[in-house]
Amino acid sequence: MSETVAEFMQKPVKKYACGKRAEQAKKTLMNAFVASSQKKAASEKAQLEKMIDIVNKTPTGRETLKNLSKAGCSIHFDGLEGMGGFFSPGKNKLVINRNMSLEGMAILLVHEGTHAVQWYLKGSKDFAAINYSAADVFRNGRAKEADAYAHQTAFSYECKTAYPVIYQMIMEKNPHLSGLLKTYEGEMEKSGDSEKAMQKTFTGWYENVPMMNSYDNDYKTFVTGWLQEDRKGLFQKELSDEVILKQLRHNGKKYVSEDFLKSGIANSIRLADKQEIYAAMIGYARKAGERADLSVLKMNDRTEDGKLIPARNKTAKAAVVSKLKQKGR
Repeated sequence: MSETVAEFMQKPVKKYACGKRAEQAKKTLMNAFVASSQKKAASEKAQLEKMIDIVNKTPTGRETLKNLSKAGCSIHFDGLEGMGGFFSPGKNKLVINRNMSLEGMAILLVHEGTHAVQWYLKGSKDFAAINYSAADVFRNGRAKEADAYAHQTAFSYECKTAYPVIYQMIMEKNPHLSGLLKTYEGEMEKSGDSEKAMQKTFTGWYENVPMMNSYDNDYKTFVTGWLQEDRKGLFQKELSDEVILKQLRHNGKKYVSEDFLKSGIANSIRLADKQEIYAAMIGYARKAGERADLSVLKMNDRTEDGKLIPARNKTAKAAVVSKLKQKGR
């Protein structure tokens, strides 16, 4: 059966559920916008709308914005130095560097939006990293970053057809992100399964040595910095794999295995970081009269270039622990 162009154009436009949800999410997020000043309000709001429209062009983008709209966080612009943006769990606030390109802002919205969604999915608002063991600071922090990078990578891959400038920008100008993008794309070409591609990208983040080392520097600084504070109860609890996995979702479902969270690389730490944190823990325990958190001693040793150091036998490991304890005195 054929139709004339005129007849076709007269037909009513179909409304799809995904389109309605995307529009509702956009409306909610636009209402969550907080201007940095009255003078900049109009330009910042226009930028946010452009970003949301770009992100809404892809399935991963729409899913991220839908979930972000439920998280109740406010969205701000700032002239940040040295970073593209951040999500503050304590203030439930997402901040974007206004000096970035529009494409960079769109990628960042997916990344930091994923962090906001992680916080929302976790449910418990009494969670604070300083309450949990140093090992859990590393384990949980890495898992959340790997998840955020997996989501932004999926979005960037989908932009290959939906908004090519983002795909091309990463492939041509960012070697760290292009590696993850190639991992995701390779699995999609092989299986066409986005869940498998997300899994590959998630685990691939841990194989990106410069990236993981950079975040580990932040976690070490966080732990040792707090240990200098005159505050009791730091780093005393354990964080379960179940709670970590609860934050990591793809299309509403868990996609990361508990086995990976228990793997050698996911539970590794550079030997120098282990020694520094252990010494700081001993000093804090003596000063505060608290039990020393020795969780980092149970983590697998890793070299600066990302290689796992083979586990020692019990006698050798005991000798190393004894040596570390002497350094902590």
